[in-house]
Parts: sequence; structure tokens; C-alpha cells
Amino acid sequence: MADIQQRTRQFCDVLQQQNRLTELLAEQQQQSLLPSLTLTKFTGDPLEYSTFIRSFESQVEGKVSANDVPLQYLEQYLHGEPKDLIKGCLHLERHNGYLEAKSLSKEKYGEPNKISNAYLKKINEWQGIRPGDEVALDRFSIFLTQCRSAMSTLTFLSILNHHNFQSMVTKLPFTLQD
Repeated sequence: MADIQQRTRQFCDVLQQQNRLTELLAEQQQQSLLPSLTLTKFTGDPLEYSTFIRSFESQVEGKVSANDVPLQYLEQYLHGEPKDLIKGCLHLERHNGYLEAKSLSKEKYGEPNKISNAYLKKINEWQGIRPGDEVALDRFSIFLTQCRSAMSTLTFLSILNHHNFQSMVTKLPFTLQD
């Protein structure tokens, strides 16, 4: 009797494993039907760093097992100064080189205060919008929406709520400034 119960449990375990494999295959099939994502090169704009690194981690880092492959991909998807920044990391031991490259990149482009300063700089350099220029007004509105989203994660950007609000208003056409 105990032998039958043990075989029944083993059979149930095998069925559960088969069901899990079937689910994984179905999930893999669903993912293969999605259009492939493109990863754009990072050129050093702190405003683009978070988007780039999140995409890189999901599209490359999470899909490779060899320790030196992410570093090679990272080097491939960097351009200009960011690529020069991590060149020395290619000489380090595989995994350590990748970790060092990510650390250097984050320190140079991904620190919250650097990202916040990039937002402030972009706002301050924004050209005034002329009356009737709906396209420019729409672009400014989209950028301010980006700022609002970034403010939820970047505490340094909270300065936009205070000191720079007047500066943002002066970018609007005179008739909208009230």
C-alpha cells in the first residue's frame, strides 16, 4: 500500500513538472511572437540614462549567462564619451569589468543630482514659446510631463516645485503666463 502511495506521489510530481514545462513553453512561444525591441545607443545625456540602462538590463543583461558578454554588448551600445569611459574596463576580469563599467556609467550619468541638473538646465535653456506656436507649446507640455514623472523618483528635482516654477512660466506665450 505504501508503495502505491509513493508511486502516486511520484506520478503527481512528474505531472506537475510536465505542466510547468508546458507553461514555460507556452510563455516562450508568446514572447517569440512579440516584435523585437531595439536598443538605442547611449551618448551621454543624463536624461536618457535611466531609460537606457533599464532597457539594457532587460534586453541584454537578463538574457546572457557568460560574464563577459554583457560588457561587450554594453561597449557596443555606448557612443562617444560613455564608450571612452568604459574602455579600460574591457581589460579587467570578465565579471568585474562589467560591474566596473556599470558603476562608472552610473556615477557619471545616472546619479540623481546629475539627472536633476540636466532637467533644470534643459528648462532654463528652453526657448520662449511664441503666441500661436502650438507645436512648441505641445513639446513643452510633453517635457513638463516628463519632469513631473521624474520628480516622483528624483528627490533633487523637487526644486522644480519652488525656485524654477517662475522660470517655466516665462517660457509660455505672454497671454498664457497669467
